[in-house]
Amino acid sequence: GLRMSYALNATQTQQKRIPKIIAWNEYFSSSLSERIRSYPCPYRCDVFDRTELPEEDADVIVFHFRNLWDPNMTFPKTRRPDQIYVSFLKSHSSHAGSAINDPRFATNFFNATVDYRLNNFIYFDQSYFAPVATEEDREKMRPLSEELSKFINVTKTGWCYGRRISAERQEELIKSYFFVIAFENISCKDYATEKFWRIEKDIVPIVLRRWILKPKAPDGAYVAADDFESPREMAEHLKNAIENQDVYRKYFAYRNTHYKVTVDGFCNLCRNVHFNNVSATSHLDMKEYYSVSRECEFGTGNKLLSKAHHGERAIEETSFEERVL
Repeated sequence: GLRMSYALNATQTQQKRIPKIIAWNEYFSSSLSERIRSYPCPYRCDVFDRTELPEEDADVIVFHFRNLWDPNMTFPKTRRPDQIYVSFLKSHSSHAGSAINDPRFATNFFNATVDYRLNNFIYFDQSYFAPVATEEDREKMRPLSEELSKFINVTKTGWCYGRRISAERQEELIKSYFFVIAFENISCKDYATEKFWRIEKDIVPIVLRRWILKPKAPDGAYVAADDFESPREMAEHLKNAIENQDVYRKYFAYRNTHYKVTVDGFCNLCRNVHFNNVSATSHLDMKEYYSVSRECEFGTGNKLLSKAHHGERAIEETSFEERVL
C-alpha cells in the first residue's frame, strides 16, 4: 500500500533512525493514518496502516480511543518491551466511550495519550475541532440563550433554528457582529474548540466558564458568563461595550502582548519518540485518566441560570453558535 512520511527538512539529517508509527484502527469511519500524515512536522516519522507494516516492526502504535468499543476489533498479537502504545482522543473526556471501562486498558496497555489537555505530555491543540452534539443536546441549551435574548438582540443560526447557512455566509456574518456565543457541550478543563478560536476573526467570544480558558487565553480576551449575576447583567455589559468603542477595544489589547501558538499532537508525538521521551515502561489507568468527574463540569447552564432567580428550567450546555449584535 501507499506509505507516506510525516514531513522532511534539514532536521532529518540529524536523525539516525526514522521511527515507524502504525495507526491501528479507524478515526471514526475515516483513515487515522491519513489524518496523522496530514499534519506538517519538522521531524520525520513513517506512518502506516496496520496492513502495511508488521506490528512487531512498529516503534509506536496509535489507537483512536473512541473506536475501541467495537467488540470485533482485534489487537496486536505480540508487543515488544520497548513498543509504545498511544491513545488518541480529540474530544473531551465524556466522549471517551465505553472503552474506559474495559479492563484491558486499565493499567498496563497505554503508555501515552494525545489529547487536548495542556498538562498532557503530548498535547493536541483543539483549536480546529468541534464536538458533535445531538438535537436533544441543543434543545437543552436554548433556555440560557433565550434568556439573554430578552435583553439584547441575538441572531440565531443553525439547523435547530431552521436557519442553516454556508460556511462562507457564516464568515460574512461574523464580520458584522461584535460578539459570538461560544458555548461548548460540556465544561472541561482546557477544552476549547473552533467556536472560541473565532477570536482570530476580530470578534469577541462569550464562554460559559472562565476557568476553562484561563490556561489558554488572556482573561481580557473574552466574556465569561459566570462573571455575571444574571443574563440581564451580562446583556447590559455587552451593550455598553458595543456602544463604547474604548471598552470594546480593550478585548483586543492582548494582541500587543500575546500571540497564538498552535501545537500539533502528532508532530509532538513524533518529536518525543525521536528524543526517547516516551517510556514503554510507564502505563496509564485510562478510566482514571479520562475521569469526567475530575476534569469536567455538568449542568453549567443550569448553575448560571439559577443566578437570575427567575425559576428557569434546568439545562445542560451544548454546542451551538449564535451571534450577539
